[in-house]
Amino acid sequence: MSRKLNNWIAAYEDYTKNSESPASYHKWGAMACIAGALERKVFMHWGHTTLYPNQYIVIVGPSGQARKGEAITIARLMLEGIGLNLIGEDNSPEAIIRQMRDGSASYSITGEPGGELKFQCPISCFVEEFAVFTGEHNKDFLAKLTNWYDSRDKWKRTTKHQGTDDLMGVCVNILGATAPDWLPMILPREAIGGGFTSRTIFVVENSKRQIISNPNLVKEDIELRENLLHDLEAIHIMAGEMTFDQEGLDTYVDWYEKEEQLIMDGRPAIVDPLFGGYVSRRATHVKKLAMILSASRGGDKIVRKIDFTEALDMMLDVEKRMPEVFDGIGSAPLSKEQAMVFSIIKQQKTVTRADILNKMQRSLDAGTLEIVMTTLCARKVVSAKLDAKNNEWVYKHLEDK
Repeated sequence: MSRKLNNWIAAYEDYTKNSESPASYHKWGAMACIAGALERKVFMHWGHTTLYPNQYIVIVGPSGQARKGEAITIARLMLEGIGLNLIGEDNSPEAIIRQMRDGSASYSITGEPGGELKFQCPISCFVEEFAVFTGEHNKDFLAKLTNWYDSRDKWKRTTKHQGTDDLMGVCVNILGATAPDWLPMILPREAIGGGFTSRTIFVVENSKRQIISNPNLVKEDIELRENLLHDLEAIHIMAGEMTFDQEGLDTYVDWYEKEEQLIMDGRPAIVDPLFGGYVSRRATHVKKLAMILSASRGGDKIVRKIDFTEALDMMLDVEKRMPEVFDGIGSAPLSKEQAMVFSIIKQQKTVTRADILNKMQRSLDAGTLEIVMTTLCARKVVSAKLDAKNNEWVYKHLEDK
C-alpha cells in the first residue's frame, strides 16, 4: 500500500498546529497513534528479547490550562478512523482482559502471504482522565499493566470462580492524561521506580502552546486528515522484523556504551533515585521510539541513524521535566507542599511571600512556607530576595540552564 505522506508524524504536527495544546502533546500523541497502528505485528529481535513498539505515554499538565483533552481526542479519532480496537476510560481489568481475548487475531510474522502465523490480542487505550482508567492506588491493576507492557507471547490468569484466561500475543498501548495533583492518588509507592513508572514516558507541560480565541477561523484541512488516515492504514498493515542499518546500529552502540559508563560512574541521565528503573530502561525506550519513527517515514522496516537520533532527541527533551512528575510523591517531609509551592513560582516566574500564603491559605502557614523555601533554595530551583522597600520576600524561578 503506497504512502501519500513523506513523514506521518510531521504531517500530524502540521494537522494539529491550529490547537492550543502544547506541540509536545501532539507529537507524543502521534507516536502513540503509530504504536497503536503497528500493534504487535512489527518487532525487533534484540538478543534474547523481542521488542514491540507499544507505548505507555502519560501527558501531564494543570487542569484547564494545558489543553490535555484536545490532544488525546485528536489522536483517538485517528485510531478510530481506521477501526482499531480501542477500550473505554472506565473499565475493570476483567473487562479489558475479555476485550483483548475477543479481539484476538492471527498475522503473518513475515508480512507476506503464506508466512508463519502468530496470534495477537492488541488494544489501545487513549484516555483523557488517566485516574479514571487506573483508579486510586489500584496496585493490582498497575501490576497487570506493568506485566502487559513487555507484550508476552502468552499471558495466563487463573481465578477461583471464572476459570482460566489465556491471552496469546498481548499488546497494550496507552496514551493518557492527568493533572499533576492527581498523580499521588494514582500511583502507590510500589508503582514508582522499578514498576509501572519505569515503563512510562511522562510528557510534562505547565501551559498551553498558544491562545486561539476562535479556532473556526482556520478550517480543518480535510485533505490532510484523509491522507493521515490513508497512511495510518498503510502503517497498520505493516508486519515483520524491523532492524537497524549499519550506520544506525553504530550510532546506537556508541551512545549506549557512553551512557552505561556514565551510570557506572554514578552520573546517570536522571539523578533522581525515583527514576532508577526508568534510567535502566532508557535503551529500550529509545529503540522502541526509533521503530515508530522509522514506520512514520516508510514501510521498509529499517531503523536508520536519523530515526535513532530523532528518538534520542525526543527522549532527552521530555526527560528535562519528567522529574517534576514525582515532586508531590515521596516520603520526605512536606514533599507535597514543596511541589505545590514550586508549581506556583514556576508558573508565575516571580511571586511574593504574601501571594503564596494567600493562594495556599488552607494548606500552608508562614512557618511551613519558610521550611519549604529553605529546601527549594537549597535545590537551586528558586531564589529568595528581601525587597527592603516593601519589606516583602520575593521568590523567583531559576530557569533551567
